[in-house]
Amino acid sequence: MIHKTQTIDRRTRKRAQKTAEILSVAQSILEGGGSDALTMPELAAELDCAVGGIYLYFTNKEALITALQIQAIASFAERLDVSMQQCPTGLERVK
Repeated sequence: MIHKTQTIDRRTRKRAQKTAEILSVAQSILEGGGSDALTMPELAAELDCAVGGIYLYFTNKEALITALQIQAIASFAERLDVSMQQCPTGLERVK
């Protein structure tokens, strides 16, 4: 018997995986051709899915780009935290 919480966890996990896949492919398109190259039809083609499927995860291109920006900021903040932990003093951080 499958409990309701297991179903929710599986759905949440699958949604997070699909969101990460969309963001990864979108990032690749941006790196290869810039923001003009990133279109929902191009993204759908790269993901081998319908354009409407992407809209289940992101309401529009701007929301997708915002998610990419948030992801980039979070990644930068994480790297900065690690870097700051490796330098014990303020002077070492400046160096």
